[in-house]
Amino acid sequence: MLYNVTYHKASIEREIDQLVGKPFSALERIKMNGIGSGRLIIKEASDEILELINKSVDTAYTNIELRPHGVIVGIKSIHETYLWVIPYYLLTMYKNDGHISVYDNKHKMNLSYEKDGKPIMKFLSKVMGQKALNSSLPE
Repeated sequence: MLYNVTYHKASIEREIDQLVGKPFSALERIKMNGIGSGRLIIKEASDEILELINKSVDTAYTNIELRPHGVIVGIKSIHETYLWVIPYYLLTMYKNDGHISVYDNKHKMNLSYEKDGKPIMKFLSKVMGQKALNSSLPE
C-alpha cells in the first residue's frame, strides 16, 4: 500500500504499524547490524509509483527499511514523501545482474545499486531471513 507521509498523521502511522509492525528498537537495530538498505536508484516502477516520481526531474532514489512483519520502501517526490508498505506475505524480491526487483500484489519496482553490491546483498539476506521467520498470513 502507498501512503503519503509528508505530514504526520497518527492514523496512518497506526495502519503502517498494523501491517508491518512497529519499528525495531535501538538495541534490536544494533544486534541486526542495521535495518536499512542504503540508497538505491529507481529504474522502473508501476504506473502509480511512476506518477509520483515523475514530478521530480532528478534521479529517483529510494531505500528499504526492515520491520518485524514486512518492509517499507521510501519514495521522495519534490515536496512529498511516500511509503510503500509491503507485508512479508505479499513481498517478492529478485536479484538480477546489478538490479533488484521488488513486487507486491499491486506494485513493482526495479532498483539498481552502486558498483559494490556486497552491502545490498547482506541486506537482502536479512530481508529473506526475516521473511522466512514472519511470512505467515495475518489473522
